[in-house]
Amino acid sequence: MDDKAAIQNRNRVKKHLEQKLNDGFKRISCFIPEAVYQRLQEIKQDTGQTTSQLIEALVMGKRGDVIKASNVNDSSFPCKENVLIHEEDPEKHKETSPVLDFSEYDLQNLSIDDRDRIVLKLHALYPKQKHAQLRIDFLHENGVLFNGNPWTKKQFSDQLSRARERMKARGTY
Repeated sequence: MDDKAAIQNRNRVKKHLEQKLNDGFKRISCFIPEAVYQRLQEIKQDTGQTTSQLIEALVMGKRGDVIKASNVNDSSFPCKENVLIHEEDPEKHKETSPVLDFSEYDLQNLSIDDRDRIVLKLHALYPKQKHAQLRIDFLHENGVLFNGNPWTKKQFSDQLSRARERMKARGTY
């Protein structure tokens, strides 16, 4: 009996996949960090949308569709729009890139926790090694100092590692 049900299930899934392919859809597979996966699941639950619908909304520039349907105004997501697409060349799309919101922080008297959050959010915005100078420029443009002095790439890298360690120790990363 189990074999018959398994065969029927496989046939149903196969038929569904064939129908989607015939309708012009493409199948993809990718690796994403666990935190991103968990956030995607939360947004799916909040909006009732499928993964396919969320990806389409993000890629096709319908970001508002995801945001309006989702209650994602928490600080765990790194940008004002609460939806972030990493560009290969952030300079190319700088004027349309999401911007971090520092309004919740006292930039003159940052606590270590606040600094950790800013560093992690900024790294999420510009994750690649080649974006190091962009991260530093962003901090300088927004008046975020490191112990009263302008940031260096080395300081950012060190603080990123320490921020991750501290967040993991607290169980918030």
